[in-house]
Amino acid sequence: MAADRHVRVNYGASLSPDATAFAHLVDDGGYPRAVQRFLRGWRASSSRDVELPVVGPVTKVIHSADGHWLACEVAPEGGTRSQIWVVTTDPDDRDARRIDYWPADAEGTAELIGWDGTQVAAILTGEDGVGSSCLIDPATGDTLVLDRRSGGRLVDAWAGASLVRVGPRGYQELIMLWGLTEIALLPSDPGSVTDFGVILDDHTPRRLRSGIDGETALYYPASTYGPNSTEGFVRALIRSDNGASHARLLEVTVTAEGVTYHVVAEREGYELDEFVVSDDLSTVALLWNIDGRSELQILEYADETLSVPIPLPGPVAGELTISAGGSMVAMTVQGPSLPRTVELVDPRSLEWERIDREPSRGPLTSLPTLERITARDGLELTAWLYRPPDEVVGAVMFLHGGPEGQARPEYNEIFPALLEAGFAVLTPNVRGSGGFGRAFVHADDKELRFAAIDDVADCAQYLVDQGIARADRLACTGWSYGGYLTQALGISSGTVRGRHQYLRDERPEQLLPHHRAVDRRGVLSRVRPSGGGS
Repeated sequence: MAADRHVRVNYGASLSPDATAFAHLVDDGGYPRAVQRFLRGWRASSSRDVELPVVGPVTKVIHSADGHWLACEVAPEGGTRSQIWVVTTDPDDRDARRIDYWPADAEGTAELIGWDGTQVAAILTGEDGVGSSCLIDPATGDTLVLDRRSGGRLVDAWAGASLVRVGPRGYQELIMLWGLTEIALLPSDPGSVTDFGVILDDHTPRRLRSGIDGETALYYPASTYGPNSTEGFVRALIRSDNGASHARLLEVTVTAEGVTYHVVAEREGYELDEFVVSDDLSTVALLWNIDGRSELQILEYADETLSVPIPLPGPVAGELTISAGGSMVAMTVQGPSLPRTVELVDPRSLEWERIDREPSRGPLTSLPTLERITARDGLELTAWLYRPPDEVVGAVMFLHGGPEGQARPEYNEIFPALLEAGFAVLTPNVRGSGGFGRAFVHADDKELRFAAIDDVADCAQYLVDQGIARADRLACTGWSYGGYLTQALGISSGTVRGRHQYLRDERPEQLLPHHRAVDRRGVLSRVRPSGGGS
């Protein structure tokens, strides 16, 4: 384990379309910031900061489709409201402009989604809490509202069509807005989740089935016609577990006569975490979730053939980005001994390049072991077990948030100190966790939540039964939903002898203005950091 406690992380990359540059986020103390780098072959130049006239963390940076602009999402002074700023990719041009505009007395928050050609796709949310899915011209600030609804979320927009996610957690669908028409992409399947998609930039006609007899006809891309026309076709790739047990990659084709879809890629028993498609439609990069570890595959889209899995430089990867021609893929890679860092890979030669010559530093841990635990009702649970280097003095269960989150072998700054002190750390995936398929994520719905609380107790018993720690040397903690489970375990089991809650970053007081009949001082006195035994 490293003694140096400083951690520098790189993440959130965006490749330029021509693969000659990329931008990413850096957090090395202070507010996270956006930086730009240029590529000489596979070698990345030193970084230059993207200069913005506002102080605060940059949370997202994305290249425009033509490579001339960078859009940045920033939270001024680290507040809860975000703004969108654009800069050119010319390192000599220091001009920056804010493109989300609000009435003087009704400032809202802006979320950067991506680019639709030369327009920025964003969600603008005002004081009423209803998001407007918009396209914003960075040159003029002109804003086109595509959709406005409670719970609606823009996912992608391209060439006159857009994808909007609707529905509650646990049952989400994608609809396509095209030619003043709202189109459901998949059949109704309560409990399914269709949450991400990319509209394809087609330029050539295709023969598609037409009419009730199934005959084929020649269709041209919808971009061939006017902005409000429904002539032609639109295709999209989407991630969905509709009609399946695990998330997979589907292609949908929309015409004025209806929607067809087929499966492009799936792995039996495993979830599709992420995908990204090149602008020329030649290459799709996919990340699969294999019991919490990531697995990368490349799909040749023309014939839908999958490569063998490409070995990753770390156990967990995400935040995929790809060049327009599919010659380069970038992603964030991390693991217990590797703080988040951006890595580049050539999907054909399989050559990897880390953007920083010196790896990120910080307190490190060795790789955990994947444990399989049988709950009291026979359901199999998984957990990651980190063992201290020397004698074990106790164990800590760390519960993830969500509840649809997932414990994975990621980098964690908290665990090294616990391990150095002699505590084993177990990070369970109780029922309701994501990454294990549709049945598992719904296994704690409504009244089934009590079984998830029992799972935590069963994981504690596992630590005792395996001789890892004594029953009187166990602790349980968690973030967000994990904190709820910790509290619920203490109430339901009656075995917890002490508790401590720390809610500094949960900001409970932010909810108070929405509940007027509240004794604010009394509420705050109950939820602020406190400790004690019971």
